[in-house]
Parts: sequence; C-alpha cells; structure tokens
Amino acid sequence: MLHSDDRIVHMLRPYDVLVLTNTGLDEESTACMPDHVCIRALVRPTSPKDGGVAVLVKHHMQSRVKVVREHNTMGMLWIQISPVDSQHAPTFVCACYIPWPDSRYYQNRGSPICDEHWRHLSFDVAEFKQSGHVLLMGDMNAMTGSLPDFQADEMDQEQTDDSMGMPAAASAMQALSQHLPARDNMDSAKQNRSGVKLTDKS
Repeated sequence: MLHSDDRIVHMLRPYDVLVLTNTGLDEESTACMPDHVCIRALVRPTSPKDGGVAVLVKHHMQSRVKVVREHNTMGMLWIQISPVDSQHAPTFVCACYIPWPDSRYYQNRGSPICDEHWRHLSFDVAEFKQSGHVLLMGDMNAMTGSLPDFQADEMDQEQTDDSMGMPAAASAMQALSQHLPARDNMDSAKQNRSGVKLTDKS
C-alpha cells in the first residue's frame, strides 16, 4: 500500500498522473496516494502476485481522464487524457507491464505468449496515434542498447516547405541525429528482443 511509505508519498505526490507497475495484488482500494484517486488497477489473472498495473491521478484531473481500453491478461491499460481546450489533441497513455521474453510466466496455463503482448501493443499504438498523442509507460523489460529511439524514416518524407526550399522532415531529423549526444542508457552494451520491438514503436 503506497500510503504506508512516507518516502514514496513524498517523491510521487507532486505529479498529476502516476503510472505504477508490478503492483501485484493491489486493487483500487489499496493502490492509493494522498491527493490522488485510482482510475483503474489491473491484476493479472495468471500469477497475480507478479505484474499488475495501476493509474492514479490527482482529483482535479479526474474529469479529464478515462479508461479507453484494457487487456487484463496482457497487463496493458490505456487511458485518455483530454486536453484543456479544443486547440490540442488528447493524449493516450498505456500503462504496461511485459515480463522478460524468457520469463516462466509464459509457461503458466492461460498466459499469452511474449509476441502477443507486442502485437496487441502495435495495433493499439497504430489506432490511437490517429487521434492524438501516444505515450507508453511502464516496465517492459526491454533492453534497447544503442538502438535509436526515434525513426526518421517513418516521418513524411514528402513534406517540404516550398517557400523556403527546406528539406523533408525525415532528412532533417536524420541530419540532426548525427549531432545528438549519446543516450545515457543503462543497457548500453546489450539489447534483447523486447528492446528491438519497443524501439519499433517509436
């Protein structure tokens, strides 16, 4: 229970939206924080003591946040955060917990296979990004190593500014990436299959 640890409360209290992973058996009644309300908590139907996700928001944000999709067996919970005005698009946030690719979790009866997690995530990202911004949060056990965290080749390469003769957005991003500092990544020496799949979602 979060509220029983003063250190955690002090650290998390300033944030409007909290995404928690590996919550285990915590449900709405126990995944609580001062000044926050639990929008939804998912407990895994298989191996429930491990995994689990929850989304908490401050009370003043509650009217702007709603659950739009949940994959209980996958440990994925999607919420939509409405913008403050009509000039901005909504933000779709996925609270996600994906076990290690070789985890014994996948051997449990009724558990999905690892690739099924990523297939569902890919479909959801493709759908929601048509309507707004997409943000993936959580613990995906994805080691990305030195893989790039954006995909310039997916940007509109036909987009140009005719009046200025500017290059396509993709070309500009590719040129910029050559001058960016190296990412401070704890997985700098290695990557795994989940890391490759995660960077494919960039």
